[in-house]
Amino acid sequence: MTAVKPAAETGALDLDAIRQREQAASNSPWHLVDLRHQRGGQIRIFPGRGCNYIVANVLASGDKATADAEFIAAARTAIPALLAAVDSLAGALAELVRVNDATDGWPEHTAAYAKAREVLAAVKRGPGGAA
Repeated sequence: MTAVKPAAETGALDLDAIRQREQAASNSPWHLVDLRHQRGGQIRIFPGRGCNYIVANVLASGDKATADAEFIAAARTAIPALLAAVDSLAGALAELVRVNDATDGWPEHTAAYAKAREVLAAVKRGPGGAA
């Protein structure tokens, strides 16, 4: 398994890599089982009911353990939803830019369309800089 640097470290959001990791993970919604009362402070995350392997094991020491485990478990359904939202917004931006370019736009909107173009280019380009 390759270590993945967070976007905060790289300065870029690699949507293609996120999509690849999301597609490679198990499909069913993840759920957590709080075993702190019987297994020495663990919260386990499973890739569906009745599965015999663990996606993550959170050592439940500290105030944030339950929240961290819930965050990890929710990622299985939240990441695809976020990717779909990014795709939808990118499509809307692309349409705005297309309409603006086709109609020569309005001078008072030039800065807004320039920003839309910049955001759309960043989404398409990804971290490597290639479109």
